[in-house]
Amino acid sequence: MNNKDIMDVIGDIDDRLIEEAAQRRRWSPAARIAAAVAVMTVAAAAIVLAVIYLPGSRLFGTEPPIAAQPTADSEGRLLWVDTREKGGAEAMLQELAIIWPWELQTVREQYGYVYFEGREYAGARQAVPESLLGESLGLCDAVGYDEYKEKEYHKECEVREILGVLPQLTVAVKLDDQYYVYDNNEYDPPETLGEFMDSYSLPETLPLTEFTHYGKNGDSKGRYVIPRECSEEIWRLIGGHRDAAFYEWQPRDHELLIRPGEYVSFRAKSEALGISNLVFYVTSTGYVKTNICGWAYSYEIGEETGKAILDYALANAQTAPATQQKYYLTGTVTEVGEDYFKLDDSIVMKNPEEGKVFTIFTDDIRVRRHFVHGLVDVGSTVSVEYDGLIYADEPDLVRGAWDLHEVVFYGDQVLIPE
Repeated sequence: MNNKDIMDVIGDIDDRLIEEAAQRRRWSPAARIAAAVAVMTVAAAAIVLAVIYLPGSRLFGTEPPIAAQPTADSEGRLLWVDTREKGGAEAMLQELAIIWPWELQTVREQYGYVYFEGREYAGARQAVPESLLGESLGLCDAVGYDEYKEKEYHKECEVREILGVLPQLTVAVKLDDQYYVYDNNEYDPPETLGEFMDSYSLPETLPLTEFTHYGKNGDSKGRYVIPRECSEEIWRLIGGHRDAAFYEWQPRDHELLIRPGEYVSFRAKSEALGISNLVFYVTSTGYVKTNICGWAYSYEIGEETGKAILDYALANAQTAPATQQKYYLTGTVTEVGEDYFKLDDSIVMKNPEEGKVFTIFTDDIRVRRHFVHGLVDVGSTVSVEYDGLIYADEPDLVRGAWDLHEVVFYGDQVLIPE
């Protein structure tokens, strides 16, 4: 059985969870929303349920904001800093992936596949800047399906190459006014490590500058950063094994090849490839493994090189400052307006009197559709994900909300119900 990967939909979660998810199979865009299980109807919306367990701090931590949190945006406008002490309940997040009506989907959700020059590409990943794109390759047929009306949609879209990346593998497709990354949906791993590196120009498109170090027992030893020039040296070491053959990774090999020794898990982040939080492993047992293409690809570089990379990375590393990759506001909906709702977060405060009422704008369809579809209303308890920018001169206004989940508080736990 080919080892396929769905980690491109999991996103910014703990490295250990990413590690476990690396053993799962890649799914079609519709199925990728969840790891499969149950389908139900809530307020006429089909819901697929998958369970992902995350620590409560992902919703609201007990500590004040980290010192490394920026105090201003890119234009110098001061940000609001939340210094209140939260309750710190543990959270069991049960990810509810809703199959929304066509008109309530984003364009990325609508068009999960494109067909170009006889190949099927699946996506869409993140948008890629035009500065990283090459020439136009022609037009493709983007295909979407309305589950409710059982209707198929087609959209003619421009295809452009991504600089340094073979278009047979990955392309950029224009949906509305942005180009999104789509990957060839055929499982066809490069036969050698050199072919894999060249196909995506990995030394240039995938800087290996952030990593977590794991010990022999799989325990985290810390998170680190290294300079960009160190990434170049690591790729030079890896490139010394260009002839290394593709290794067909099996689930049992995770214990066999990673657990016996130390390893580093680099954060795979690349604008060109449309990824932000996938992984690139290097093990002391002499293997590299990554899911940057949506599939789990592995190559053997030998113990000597594996250990050399670990030693080099650690010797040049600095402890990574604490970072917050996701921002949440959790509380009770107290008012719903035409383009906003109000959220009282007293329920998550250690001292409820320190709670604030935020006005959260619903200009993003991913937030607004919960209200349009009647899944959330006054009295609902929800967790809102936003872009992290709440300004000091407007500390009660949240304009960057882009996702929402209903939650339930149960004793000292908070969970999203089935």
